[in-house]
Amino acid sequence: MLLRRLQPRHQQEALQYRGLTFKYVQSAHQLHDEEARRCDAIVIEYSRAEQADFVLGELRRHDEALMYLKPVFVKGIRVAPHLLKQTDGLFDSDNVQSHAEVVADIQERTAEMPERIVGLDAGDAMLLKTTQYAYSRQIDIVPFRDRHSKVGYAIPFLSYLLDSGEENAALDLLETGVKREYFTTQLLDRVNLCHSCSSSYLNFRETCTSCGSIDLKAEDIIHHFRCAYVGPMSDFVRGDQLVCPKCDKGLRHIG
Repeated sequence: MLLRRLQPRHQQEALQYRGLTFKYVQSAHQLHDEEARRCDAIVIEYSRAEQADFVLGELRRHDEALMYLKPVFVKGIRVAPHLLKQTDGLFDSDNVQSHAEVVADIQERTAEMPERIVGLDAGDAMLLKTTQYAYSRQIDIVPFRDRHSKVGYAIPFLSYLLDSGEENAALDLLETGVKREYFTTQLLDRVNLCHSCSSSYLNFRETCTSCGSIDLKAEDIIHHFRCAYVGPMSDFVRGDQLVCPKCDKGLRHIG
């Protein structure tokens, strides 16, 4: 039997459309070549969510606005929903014209910004980059549900500037932005967080307030209006009758 070594199929590296270059990327190391810097948009060829997240993280952490604000699309089947909220949409080669219009709009607004952030500490730099991102896309920064997030929500763009488990730092940065009047706020949801670790992964359960036991049963409560005694129905049961344990008066009716 003759065995032949299979040759990998040639991958298309870029797509040209009306003077715009869409560069296809599969791994983060491809972002470090000159083609990635010169291209007009990045198209992540989706295979796994973790791979796409890593590419986005590398791109968003770049220190040049030309890179961290670059239009990014995802190309693939069954793309993880959170990636569509963190990019400029799903790439369709049959619909390049609409993608090109998005790229042109983003480039026009990005051209107004400085090439890189200089002289700011890490927190202020992340806050400014997030503000630039919102302006370049003309969008609101709206947190979305994410089961991988410690607080149950992820924040577009900003989440990629922080390490896993630092979601509380993202909330603090946004609060700083509100105080500086970069943003206005609108109530989206309320979440319960652990007072020790600030995690939303809580196990709520009913326990006795005295001993902490979970061996509880539901029982009706009776208020005897004549003597004001309040207690569970079992306190009133005497055979077939209901008798107040405080004043020994029989209850004629409930209500």
